Amino acid sequence: MKKPFTYLILAVMMLTLFCMPAQAEQTPTVFLDGRVLSFDVPPMIIDGRTMVPLRAIFEAMGAKVSWDADTNTATGEKDGIKVIVPVGSVFPTINGVAKTLDVPAQIVNGRTLAPLRFVGEAFGGSVSWNADTQTVSISSGVPSPFQYETYTNARFGYFLSYPNIYDASLESDNGDGISMETAGGLYRLKIWGAENINNSKGQDLLAEAKNRVSHISAEYAEDHFYRLEYQGGGNGQELIFSEYGFLSGDKIVCYVLSYPSQEKDKFAPVVTRMTTELSNQSLAMK
Repeated sequence: MKKPFTYLILAVMMLTLFCMPAQAEQTPTVFLDGRVLSFDVPPMIIDGRTMVPLRAIFEAMGAKVSWDADTNTATGEKDGIKVIVPVGSVFPTINGVAKTLDVPAQIVNGRTLAPLRFVGEAFGGSVSWNADTQTVSISSGVPSPFQYETYTNARFGYFLSYPNIYDASLESDNGDGISMETAGGLYRLKIWGAENINNSKGQDLLAEAKNRVSHISAEYAEDHFYRLEYQGGGNGQELIFSEYGFLSGDKIVCYVLSYPSQEKDKFAPVVTRMTTELSNQSLAMK
């Protein structure tokens, strides 16, 4: 009689084991403004919430971080914003105003981990989560000036300044242009030139562009140029695509710039600069 009872206990134990929530989940990849972040203690899922290293992300966003060992409290400061996060408490403060967390900040392997959304939004940023790719995308959301580099195309005789935010670039085999992007794919830039073999005008180029895109928010064309803005998706975020092309003699030069929609104000001067720079070269192109 004892053996069936023993087998029953073992069966229940095995069933309980296999029904327990999985503790080891895929480590989320975190992008800040399109750049992948690396950590000595990786993000992890705790009590159903994605927890991320507070200091690493705050510092990547430009904040100064301090630690009070007596009170187990982390403090981040940036642009007049002071964020205080006590370990073990669900009530951090931002400029003295208490916030409520679902899961308290806690120390894991010597690092303070706090809920992702709170960390990403503490200094005015925004956060998106892609469950399919286990990808976290944080946009700092703070307009800041870009540093620029210059791309020169010898084949078509033009140059173009662009923000130096891209991790990788690939020039075309026939020398007509270049493609750039960040590791997260949220920020992309494509520049290319072509021979105007059909004697097209700006209105023609606009019509062709509209045939390959949707969700158009702005468009305009004249004989020697066209502009187009449309929306799309990427890594769980809505992206804006700004496209501009102009014609000079028998040549066409165009660019397409994409970025998260919440950063439109941040990229507006980039679009203006690139468009103006290309337009000013129309008479000088070979």
